[in-house]
Amino acid sequence: MKKQKRINKTGNRFGEQAENYNKYRSEYPQEFYDFIFNLSKTKKVTNVLDMGCGTGKSTEKLFYPGIKVVGCDHDSRMLNYARKNTRHHNLPIVYKKCEAENLPFKENSFDIITIGNAFHWFANKKVAKNIERILKPNGLLFIYWKQIDSEDIKLRRKIFRQFNSEYSGRGKLITSRECSELLNNYEFQKTRHLIKKYKFNYNLESAVGRLKTIGSYFNLTPKQKLEFNNIAKKVFENYISQRGKITFSPTTHICYTYKRIINLK
Repeated sequence: MKKQKRINKTGNRFGEQAENYNKYRSEYPQEFYDFIFNLSKTKKVTNVLDMGCGTGKSTEKLFYPGIKVVGCDHDSRMLNYARKNTRHHNLPIVYKKCEAENLPFKENSFDIITIGNAFHWFANKKVAKNIERILKPNGLLFIYWKQIDSEDIKLRRKIFRQFNSEYSGRGKLITSRECSELLNNYEFQKTRHLIKKYKFNYNLESAVGRLKTIGSYFNLTPKQKLEFNNIAKKVFENYISQRGKITFSPTTHICYTYKRIINLK
């Protein structure tokens, strides 16, 4: 219960940093999204939903000609950026404001549903049942999230322990086992789990800005946020002087499954 309260408290504040989220959150390479479509068992994918889409960075990568892509998120501020980006890139993506527990879509609507770095905010039985309802038979549910590497953890500790001496920096809110156990209770085939590694490079500005998109920053007081820039900048400047560049290799965890085809005979 305490864990869920913490999740709700932090998740409801994401929109406060929508501008930073839009500007500094790193993107996966296109090959990652090609991999998603290659997993699909549907002969022709026509409808894709990206849940917890935020500012639409992951949603736009799912667009291919002939595919209707929908992104949904509970935060209007995030969606404002997503719609602005879509207009700028001239993409026919539709964004809807909705809660994961109450998805406003008909049964069997989507060939693929993706959830990137967001499932831990709403991983519960009601959401799983809702996803099952709107996913087509044999449709792909693809959930993925990053687990930061040891160098990233060390640097975050140097920064955030200036505000909280007990800060751990790990932030593991869901495991592959928790994800699989939840989904396997419903009409999904056995969940698969795999790991991928990608390198992400940052300059000084993006390294500092990226940390303004995580829960640890959201929970700082207004006074602490004013101090944050200088503290984070000094930590990363020192790191660059020693290493020459800022490169992290987080582990991308993937849980994917398919909705069963029920034989009524």
